[in-house]
Formats: sequence, C-alpha cells, structure tokens
Amino acid sequence: LMAMLDEAGFTSVVATDCDQTYERYLRPGDRLHQSATIESVSEEKSTALGAGHFITTRSDYHDQHGDLVGSMRFRILKFRPKPKPDPEAPARPPRPRPSLTQDNAFWFEGARQRQLLIQRCASCGLLRHPPRPMCSACRSLGWDTVEASGRGHLHSFVVNHHPRAPAFDYPLVVALVDLEEGTRLVSNLVDVEPAEVKVGMPLEVSFVRFGDDLTLPQFRPA
Repeated sequence: LMAMLDEAGFTSVVATDCDQTYERYLRPGDRLHQSATIESVSEEKSTALGAGHFITTRSDYHDQHGDLVGSMRFRILKFRPKPKPDPEAPARPPRPRPSLTQDNAFWFEGARQRQLLIQRCASCGLLRHPPRPMCSACRSLGWDTVEASGRGHLHSFVVNHHPRAPAFDYPLVVALVDLEEGTRLVSNLVDVEPAEVKVGMPLEVSFVRFGDDLTLPQFRPA
C-alpha cells in the first residue's frame, strides 16, 4: 500500500494520532507476537500539508497462549507535499486588516485570544452581531459580551473563484454561519473541499492566524 501511494506521488508521511489499549501487565518470560491489519484508507483529503490519504492500522499483541495483551491503533497521513515557493516570485501580500472602531475592537481582540465573543445588551440581554452601539430591541446603549461555544450550522455559502485577490487561497468558501447561541456571522470554511459543503452541515470554530497581528475565526466541519 505504501509503495502504491509513493508511486502516486504521496511520498511524505506524518503521524496524526495513536491509541493504545493494555489488557494486562507483561511478565518476565512472556513471548509476544504481533498481527497487523489496515483498518481504513480515506478518500483523498485536502490538508494544510498537502493532499493525501489518512491510513489507520491496528496492531494486536498476543502472548504465548494466544491471549490478547494489548493493541494499538495508529493513524498516519500519506500526502503529496506542496511545491516549494519560487524564491524569485513576488512576496504574497498580507490579508487585508479590518477597520477597527470602538464598537468592534473587542471582537477582534477576543479572536486574537482565541475567543468568539458576542455582544449582549446589558438591559434586555439580547445578543447581536455584527457589533453596534445601540440595542435594536430596547434602545439601550449599555452592553457587555458573552463567549460563544464556537458551534453552529451552515446557513448559506458561496464558492468564490473570481476575481482573485492575491492574499487569499482559491476556491474560497464564504459562509454564513448560524451559531447555536442564535446570532449569525460571515466567515470562511477551512479543511473541507467545496464539493463537500452542504447547507445545514454542523460546524465548529477554528482560529487562524494571519501574520503576527491578526487572528480570525474560521469554521470547519464538526
């Protein structure tokens, strides 16, 4: 299997997770033998390292009596490394920075600290987004914030192909996300192919850094 993937261009490998189970302690004199099976090979997935396949193997360890003493499930990613950038190519421009105001600065500061904050009316408790100075329900100017769970569902989306801004990766999935707290926000989807995106799919927040001064909440399949 590994040779087949190598021939197909998936020449790099990285371990992703490992689960071990022990049935009993080993004793001096135990003679062990191992049996290994390939449990699953995923379809080709797009990752930050490059396109590849997740491979899950299971190894069982038996003693001289044939009794199971332990097992290990090991998962790796065999991937096709992304091409190295051309050193003579022009530098990629940074992602556009937001225009900060006294109304929205808290939201971007929360994102920098990996918190998804929602503005809340201090008088009636109504949650609102995007941030604004006055409550639409009771007209109060007082407000505080609550931290969202980061979970929600996809309300709608578009896949942007053109025009292309150099600071973004394409195709770019622009999503309208319904948070479970009841507010809605526009973001991008990551770790998913555009063809796999479906309205109503569950999502979770993933904070992504863009340089040293900007962190934004993006969403990925839950």
